[in-house]
Amino acid sequence: MADVAKAADFVLRQEDSTLSGVITDATGDLGMKTRFGISQRWHPELTPTGFFDDMPTAEALALAEKTFATEYAPPLYLGAISSQALATALLSFAGLEGITESVLMLQHALQALGWNLSIDGEMGPQTLAATNAADPAKALSALVGFQKWHFAQIAQADPSQNKWLVGWDNRADAFSALLTA
Repeated sequence: MADVAKAADFVLRQEDSTLSGVITDATGDLGMKTRFGISQRWHPELTPTGFFDDMPTAEALALAEKTFATEYAPPLYLGAISSQALATALLSFAGLEGITESVLMLQHALQALGWNLSIDGEMGPQTLAATNAADPAKALSALVGFQKWHFAQIAQADPSQNKWLVGWDNRADAFSALLTA
């Protein structure tokens, strides 16, 4: 089964490779301020804590790890997914686009591989069973394809977001390395 802490560490390092606590606040970033992969868009409740401003790095890192473990992992059933690469890809995408959107992309990927699933954005027993029964390499490849399609749709709908497309695609491509790790 997937190691939630390992998945979270991968995502944390995607956002901040040295875990220095850098806070990004790029003009036009719909996620708003982001630290350790936790965006103000999805976690406005962290704003009053200073997480996005002056919270010490060690405290902010611990809070980010806790957020991934308690807010993201349970509804994604990360610890019950047999493929570490798929679990990590789901977590990373959920950090960018939300839990429901992450599961939707997984369901589309699994359906494209022949699984008969409802596309409802819920990580229920059927989606989990299909995820664990699918060939991890094929499922990850399909998932990355749907994630990239999603990113392209964002950029097409709002051309101001096009500047993020290469980075988003690179982020999605990083998961194939996990299959051999």
